[in-house]
This record gives sequence, C-alpha cells and structure tokens, in this order.
Amino acid sequence: MEIRRDMTYALGALIIAGLLLSFGSIGLFMRMGPAIERIRRDNVVTMDAARQILAVFAATCGEDLTSDEREKIETALARASTNLTVDDEEALVQAVTDAVSRAMTGDRGALREVARTADDLAQANSDAMWEADGDAQRLGEAGAWTAALGGLALVLLGVYALGRMRRRVIAPLAELERVLDAVRRGDEHARCKPIRGAVELEGAMKNANALIDRLYGMDAKVSGLADAHSSALVAMLDREPAPMWLVAVPDGVLSASSKGHEELSGRQAAGLRQRLDIAVRNGRADGFEVIAIERGKLALVRQVSPWARTQRPTGELAAVSPEGEGEPSAPRPEAPGEAPGAAAKSAPPVPGSEPAKVAAGTSDAAKVPSAASGPPPAVSAADDDVIDFADLDGEDPLGDVEDEDEDDERT
Repeated sequence: MEIRRDMTYALGALIIAGLLLSFGSIGLFMRMGPAIERIRRDNVVTMDAARQILAVFAATCGEDLTSDEREKIETALARASTNLTVDDEEALVQAVTDAVSRAMTGDRGALREVARTADDLAQANSDAMWEADGDAQRLGEAGAWTAALGGLALVLLGVYALGRMRRRVIAPLAELERVLDAVRRGDEHARCKPIRGAVELEGAMKNANALIDRLYGMDAKVSGLADAHSSALVAMLDREPAPMWLVAVPDGVLSASSKGHEELSGRQAAGLRQRLDIAVRNGRADGFEVIAIERGKLALVRQVSPWARTQRPTGELAAVSPEGEGEPSAPRPEAPGEAPGAAAKSAPPVPGSEPAKVAAGTSDAAKVPSAASGPPPAVSAADDDVIDFADLDGEDPLGDVEDEDEDDERT
C-alpha cells in the first residue's frame, strides 16, 4: 500500500537521522577524551623529567651527589629518552644527557648547559601541549557545529515529512470527511475534489463520489416508485363507487379515493377521521366496512351507508363509544312553567339511537325472540363487518364488491 510506504519512509528517515545525530555526538565526546589523555601522556611526562633534573642540580650545584640523587637523575633521563613525541625531541634529550654527565663529574660550567637544555626540552613539550589543546578545541567546535547542523537537518527532514503527510494523507482525509458530513446534512451536490494523495485515498474519494451519485439516484428512483404506487392505489380505490380510505393507526388516513377526499374536505371531516380511526382500532363501526390488513393498525375502510345518516340533526359530532355506537344527545332545556322531566319525555328520539330503532321496529331488541320460541339463532360469520386478509386465502375482497356493483348495474 502506498500510504503505508509513505508513512514508513517518513518515520524511518526521522528515526535514522535521530540515531545518527545521537551516535555522532557520542563519538565526538569519545574523541575529545583521548586527546586530553594523549597530552598528559606525551608531554607532561617529559616535562616532569626535566623539572626533576633541574630540581636536583639546583639543590646540590652538581657537587657531592648522593646515590638517591644520582638515581633520580638517571630515572628522569630514562623517562625522557623513552617518550619521544615531539619533533627534534631526541636531540634535545641527548643534549640534556651530555650536559648532566659533565655536571656530575664536577664541571661547574656544565651546570648552565644542563639548565638551558632542560628548559628547551620542557618548552618543546609545552608548545606541543598548546598545539594539542588547540586541536581539541577545534575538534569540540567542529563537533558542536556538526551536532547543530545534524539537529537542523533533522528538523528540516521532519518538516518535509510532515508536509508530505499533510498533502498526501491528511488533506484527502479532511476532504473526504467534509463531503460525508455535507451529504449527511442533505447537500446533494457535495463531491470530493480531486486531490493528489496516496493511491488508496484517491480511490476512496472516487468511490465516495460514486456511492453518493448512486445514493441520490436511488432516492429519485424510490421517490418516483412511491409516486407510482400512490397513483395506482388511488386508481384502485376510485373503482369503488362508495368512498374508501386506507387508514393506519396512529398515522390516520394514508390514501383515499376521490369521493373519500370529498368527504374528508367537508364540515364533518374531524368526526369522520375519528370514526375511521375507531373503525380500524375496533375492526368495525356502524356505516363502514373494515377490511383489515394488519388488525388494529392498518385497514381499508369503505363507507356502506351515507355519512349524513350517522350524524345528529344538529350537525354536531356524536360521541363515539369504543364499539362504534352513538351516544344520545342532550335533552332540550325545559320551558318556563313546564313540569320537570317533560322536556325529556317529549323529546323525539334521535335518529340512529336505540329508542328510534325500537320505534321503527328495527332495533335488535325488538327482534330478540321470546323464551318460548326457542334459543336465538346463531350469528354467522357473514354478519361481521370485519374482513381480514388472513382469512381470504388469496381472494380479492374488492373483486366481490365489483361483481356486486356490476350485477346492480345490470338489474
């Protein structure tokens, strides 16, 4: 994967540069330590030997030297002769040795020669020490500048790696996040701009654009399909001569035939909607035929008797019980001088109420047979207004209604 390769290279370069800078600093300090050690070993030893020779001759003036003093002089000459680290140091050591030999034999004139040659030997080593110190200082300065330049290179490399990551990884990811958020908020025109980045992220942005195009294409297709289904449903409902509604609980009327829309736009629309809701919940209602699609939740409701017959003469909406029966309206107020209760007795029965049905001989109570006439007849399933699609076994309930309408037209 290209994005993995870019990240690996960037991080690997930073790590390698940091390691080089660290080990370079360690090597620099390790080189400065041996330089100091070399100065002490090469020059300080010879200078100590010259100092020891001068100290013995200064104390005795070369006369009556003891064995210990002779041994110190010989040891110092041996150390100086074995530590030849400066140019022409061998000749200087030989001159000191010759002068010391003459001074030890009692030649007082040789004492000046011993002092001069020993001083020359010490001065040569002192100059070498200063030169070595200058080399060490230059090495330290070079190391400091090397470390500084290495740190600067590391910073520049980090800036370059960060810029590359920002261009090839962060910018495409930010663009992808922006477009997805805009689509979530409903922007239909949001698309990913072409940004040079890792191959994987470029492919992800192209795929996101394709998915967004497909998403809005599917939305348009689904919307058109829903409109077609709605039109087809209205056309099927309009084939019924009676008003018909598709009602859901608790959403209300989902669709209706043309006559159903006329009923819903009338003065009694609120009462009609309430009765349709109760019809779906209870599975039945006076004046309506209920074709249950999902019992108690979704049903087709057809009006089998005019809506005006179920209304009160005053035009007000009657209270509807859970079974769909109308409640009697309130009695008229009593006139002045009229006996109490006369208004209620003289009030005409409300159409559709039980007293009116009894007076007309259509009440169920008037049809109940007496005990002598035997048990009441069984109620068949055909008397129930509820028609459930689960009981139709593939039959079309609307087809039977259409056949009945055609028979009526022929008659």
